[in-house]
Amino acid sequence: MAFRIEFVEGPHQGESYPLSDSQSVILGRSPSNNIYIKDRNVSRAHCLLRFEGGECMLEDLGSTNGTFVNERRVTETVLEEDDTVRIGLNKFQLKRYADEPLTETTTLLDDEI
Repeated sequence: MAFRIEFVEGPHQGESYPLSDSQSVILGRSPSNNIYIKDRNVSRAHCLLRFEGGECMLEDLGSTNGTFVNERRVTETVLEEDDTVRIGLNKFQLKRYADEPLTETTTLLDDEI
């Protein structure tokens, strides 16, 4: 299984980024971050995603406006699939998918349904 984050609300809505369980990912307003968030309400290095023991950890990196999971401000937490994370004006969710995610052009065979 693999993971990705999908932006579900805000200026980055519709964007999706694959995550590797072997590296940490920093999200923030600085273009040098792994995921660049163009939003004045987001700190330069806003939050960090990393995997530990098969779990996705979310850590706020001392952001000015905070990191919220399901509308609760957090400093560090385990991120569960479909939790809604808000940073600035953007909301995203952690999604799990098989090694080859379905795309709009992928069709399922009858015996796969």
